[in-house]
Amino acid sequence: MKALSYDLVPTVITIILLAILPIGYTKEYSTFSYTETSIQDNLTNTQPRVWDIKHYQDSTAVLRISRDNYFIGNTTRCFEQKLMLRVIQTNGSVIPINFDVIEEIQDINYCLVNDKSPINIYPLFDQYILITYIHASNTSDNTTFTDQGMIIDWDGYIISKIEFGPSYLLPGTNIWIPNDYLTVNIDPWMGFLHFTNFQVSVLPTLNFGYAIIYTNTTNRNTTGAVENLDFTNFQVSVLPTLNNGYAIIYTNNTNRNTTDPASKSGGLLLSLNSNVNFTFHLYDEDNEPSSWKFLQQPIISNLASLYDILPNNTMLIARNETTTTWNLFAINLPQLEPFNDSGYGNLHVNSTCPSKGSNSLLLKSEIIYIKYQENVSLSDGYLTIYQIINQNNVLRQRINSKTCQCNISCIVVKINIFPCTFNYPGGKYFIQIDNNFVKNFEYGEPQLGIQPNIWMFETDLYHGITFNNFKIAY
Repeated sequence: MKALSYDLVPTVITIILLAILPIGYTKEYSTFSYTETSIQDNLTNTQPRVWDIKHYQDSTAVLRISRDNYFIGNTTRCFEQKLMLRVIQTNGSVIPINFDVIEEIQDINYCLVNDKSPINIYPLFDQYILITYIHASNTSDNTTFTDQGMIIDWDGYIISKIEFGPSYLLPGTNIWIPNDYLTVNIDPWMGFLHFTNFQVSVLPTLNFGYAIIYTNTTNRNTTGAVENLDFTNFQVSVLPTLNNGYAIIYTNNTNRNTTDPASKSGGLLLSLNSNVNFTFHLYDEDNEPSSWKFLQQPIISNLASLYDILPNNTMLIARNETTTTWNLFAINLPQLEPFNDSGYGNLHVNSTCPSKGSNSLLLKSEIIYIKYQENVSLSDGYLTIYQIINQNNVLRQRINSKTCQCNISCIVVKINIFPCTFNYPGGKYFIQIDNNFVKNFEYGEPQLGIQPNIWMFETDLYHGITFNNFKIAY
């Protein structure tokens, strides 16, 4: 998420979570500190600052670290000319990425413009990160500025580059303002959507499309999901979640608390950002305050007041840095009702057969089951079965929900498969389910799938088990 306001004017930031976040949580927190020991010279000898936090779908976090270089006047902050990214893996290890090819990312990118950075980072999939920035044939002529992007890997190698088009200039002037907006698809393999010349918010939808939200200048009052919210006084942005919903973020300079629920299956988080003290409150899907309270509030955040909520429901908050160290505060948010987490990265999945982590699937099994939390119907997506051989994913079967031999009994989906699919004794397999394989029976809304390498299991070496132990009663 982009850095919030840097001035000391109190603002209220409301995040409406329109769905249930995944993974089970406890009322615990931890701190994470990292000392910069890069072999590259520290050009400025100033403290490292966390200036952006983003994440992959597996909850791996990517941070942008910057050091102050100089100021233009008393307001414009410029950083040293290095793109420093830090990948925090789910096991806590940190992979440093240092990129300082000035021919690609020119010096104009390292100064804030109206408190906005021209450089933005977007984790995609595997070890790929999209970097967007400005490139100019003449850095003294704003009309030559173009929005560009490049994909790098964790080794810092440039994989590909793309030119989006001319950068945004205020109408009728040559005044340049970083104004690009990019949203990664709900399936990062399918790309992203990029805008430049006007302010919008974009939601990646579960059917792999996009919903675009923009201000209607003839009618500034919305009557949609968030009722009676006047966008005249609000800067609106949207944070997509990976669990069947989104987070709507807006600043309220009049300190009004607008907390109308936006979904029957969602929750809400209300945070107060004043000076650099960070306070938040949780609300359930019925717009009722959660009984869970985090006792360490207010939290002192860093200059940029950065935070991000990971798919595993960990809330990361950037804290004040020291001379050589940056710090994060990690809060395990409580689980939201009504569903319990079953470990599939999707709270709408109750259980499966074969179960996740099992090692005794009967060879040549011809049926698999998926039990959901709510009634579903078949939609238009794929279920793909892979066998892991020598660390390679080998395709065994691919099934489309429109043409499959499937039966549904309210919340249970029964899928017939080829007997040759699970034919290797002691074989390691995983099943991937696309978004929109099934949809909610009542509302017709696409349901989130199951990501690769989550629903993993093994076949039995000899006899295996039957499906009689799978309880499909509801």
